[in-house]
Amino acid sequence: GGKRLGSGSSTGWSKSVTRLCLVAVVLVTGLAYVEVPRAAFVYDDGTFIVKNHTLRTMKPLHKFFTDRKAYSADGRFAIYRPLPALSYAIDYQISYARDRWEGRQNPRGKPDPAVFHITNILGHMVNAGLVFVLLLLLFGNVPAATLGALVFALHPLNTESVSWISRRGNVFFLAFALTAFCLHVRLSRTSNRKGYLYAGVLGCYALSLLSQELAVILPALLLTYDLLLGPVERRKPSRLVAYYVPLAALAVLYLGLRYMVLGKTAQQGYHGDSFLITMF
Repeated sequence: GGKRLGSGSSTGWSKSVTRLCLVAVVLVTGLAYVEVPRAAFVYDDGTFIVKNHTLRTMKPLHKFFTDRKAYSADGRFAIYRPLPALSYAIDYQISYARDRWEGRQNPRGKPDPAVFHITNILGHMVNAGLVFVLLLLLFGNVPAATLGALVFALHPLNTESVSWISRRGNVFFLAFALTAFCLHVRLSRTSNRKGYLYAGVLGCYALSLLSQELAVILPALLLTYDLLLGPVERRKPSRLVAYYVPLAALAVLYLGLRYMVLGKTAQQGYHGDSFLITMF
């Protein structure tokens, strides 16, 4: 009569304690990066943000989805990340508004890096909370979820994505991917509002794709969960096809849009012009 792994079963912790642990995880994450807003723009931040004049205005809005110059100065890099670019433009406006509020002159239009850093930190705090929620859904163990979320939040591997402003795509894509995963797990365990939850999975997957190309692997992760931890009835081929075909269609649509804007789907060629050399 043991409880199945991934059942999300309760371990007797009250909702108030669970919420307290969630808040603690989010706050500790923010405290770990409290000094980062003092840092300047570094490395690729110049190309992607400071020298990218396309970001200095919000108009026209469609440029963030259709103009490669929105992603790097003069469109020199073959990347397609509309949502981070849009968020940089919003940060620009916040920075300019702060200059006007404080009566500062900014004739060269250089933004305040602190505003951009804070956005990255807030995104990482959200992600730490989402990791807590996902682990709690998967294993139903509050201490384990708390520990796992803190390891994620404080691990040095995440420092670059948070502290390096132009790596914001990592933060954004993960936020939407984690949300989609949480909705997917909920959907696998309830018979209510399935349409609403599935729409959420599709929407978050689309937003994750528009944040960074790494999001294309999300359906494979969801399928792995279904096959290993999901309810047996969800493993029927007909149900899997019906569920994953729309996700695959979104990936194809994303690749098509990426090709239309960049003229290619890859960011760069294989190392040594060889797939085998690149992989092995």
